[in-house]
Amino acid sequence: MRQVKHTDDRGRIQVVLIPDDAPDSHATLGIPVGPPSLKTLGLPEDIETRLHNQLVARNLLTAADVKARRSDVFGALQKALAVDTDRVVTCYNEGANT
Repeated sequence: MRQVKHTDDRGRIQVVLIPDDAPDSHATLGIPVGPPSLKTLGLPEDIETRLHNQLVARNLLTAADVKARRSDVFGALQKALAVDTDRVVTCYNEGANT
């Protein structure tokens, strides 16, 4: 088995296992590696997607990964929320011009 990535219809990068002889196009049929669903966090979907993709980018796919690399989890959270921070700053900047 080999690990491959694909992006689902919600824009989330999925990491899955497929047979060594299977083409990458079969990734949607693969066995999920991680990260798990983040739905229980109750985040807006866009933030949940950004966080999911940041976890994948940092190869934080399993419980063992996140337990061993908590600072990387924090970094993923910071990066996922950075866009929202920029939006808040923009609101202040636009408000200062009125």
